[in-house]
Amino acid sequence: MKIVCKNTNNNLSKQIFLLFLPKHQCSQTTSPELPATTLAPRCYAQMFNGCTELTVAPKLPAIALEFRCYNGMFMSCNKLAVAPILPATDLADYCYSYMFYGCGSLTSAPKLLATTMKAGCYYYMFSRCTGLTSTPELPAETLAMGCYMQMFSGCTGLTAAPVLPATTLVKNCYAQMFEGCIGLTTISKLLATTQAETSCYFMFSGCTSLETAPDLPAETLEISCYEGMFESCTGLTAAPKLSATQMATHCYDRMFAGCTKLTVSPELPAMNLAEGCYCWMFWNCTGLETAPVLPATTLADYCYEGMFEDCTSLKTAPELPATTLTISCYYKMFRGCTELKTAPFLPAETLAETCYKEMFYDCTHLNYIKVNFSAWNDVGYSTKDWVANVSATGTFACPAGLNTTLKDVSHVPVGWMVDPTVDFHTPVVDNNQFDPKGIMYNLSGQRVDESYKGIIIQNGKKYLNR
Repeated sequence: MKIVCKNTNNNLSKQIFLLFLPKHQCSQTTSPELPATTLAPRCYAQMFNGCTELTVAPKLPAIALEFRCYNGMFMSCNKLAVAPILPATDLADYCYSYMFYGCGSLTSAPKLLATTMKAGCYYYMFSRCTGLTSTPELPAETLAMGCYMQMFSGCTGLTAAPVLPATTLVKNCYAQMFEGCIGLTTISKLLATTQAETSCYFMFSGCTSLETAPDLPAETLEISCYEGMFESCTGLTAAPKLSATQMATHCYDRMFAGCTKLTVSPELPAMNLAEGCYCWMFWNCTGLETAPVLPATTLADYCYEGMFEDCTSLKTAPELPATTLTISCYYKMFRGCTELKTAPFLPAETLAETCYKEMFYDCTHLNYIKVNFSAWNDVGYSTKDWVANVSATGTFACPAGLNTTLKDVSHVPVGWMVDPTVDFHTPVVDNNQFDPKGIMYNLSGQRVDESYKGIIIQNGKKYLNR
């Protein structure tokens, strides 16, 4: 069968929405000829959608495309094994979106020659093509919003990602690009130094065979740019280098959540935080044993919310040097860290709304907390449920002025000894006039011996041990 266009020069002059046959009736194994070289918006949209017997696609000679011209054209054509050649270099918004979505028998993708992207041009193009084992080269260096979004999501047979040469990203350009590619083991170097909002959002989420990730060289981030990027990559054993020193809102949110084989975190050098920047970054990283240094002294709302929640192998918490708190800054930060025994010293004198809420909830082995605040803030729920299900016995060190008669999950843990003897405002004595064989602690409340160098606390006084 041949489809004849209305005019004589093989142009499609209007939106024709050629639905070849309803899904349940489409039993054709071959397609009609489609000779048009000039297209119209949506002209072939969903034309063969659901034609489960189609094995041969028609030639598509057009080199200049239109809005959604091939949108969903071969969607769910389960027996289509070979894609047509796509010679176009001049793309249009969403021109190839969903084109081969769900074509489970497709084993190779056509060459894609365009070097300048358009919005959503490859959106979901090969999504759920479970037989696809390799990708086409993607030479474009000029990207557009959502251009590669979900392009290969659910391609479970894919083992290697293509080189992505662009250095400047745009909103949603790589969002969920390889999500659920459970066979993916190799990622080429990512060259982008300029990020954009949600540019790499959940890019490799669920790539369970991925063991290593490339470095991410961008030094300045954008809103949610790396959010969920490696979420549920359960085979990941090494995190990429993170060079950024300036955070953005939710930039690392859930970045490694569920990476259960990750044992060492990357360095986090940023001193300038943003709202939710580390929110749930390592949530449920059950193999993580060592936390990164967190040097920032100025916090942002929700900045560390849930950062290490359910990290059941974490034994040592990082120091938290900030003395001024913000809304929910440490909310759920160590919740469910069942191996954690000593909390980091909390030097802030004044509490903020929900700042420590559920911070140590379900830290079942936690037996030492030292704080520097002298008044609870129940109105702001600052310590709401913060010590629920901690160890039945332990030590709570605090300034002498704090009301320690309040013993429950939101104040001093029930059954714990209170140690109000340490005056945190006592000046450091710069000599070694302390008992080297006596009991001494560092500023995090951890028991140390005479070999420890730095400030120690003994009998309520501070000494500098050189």
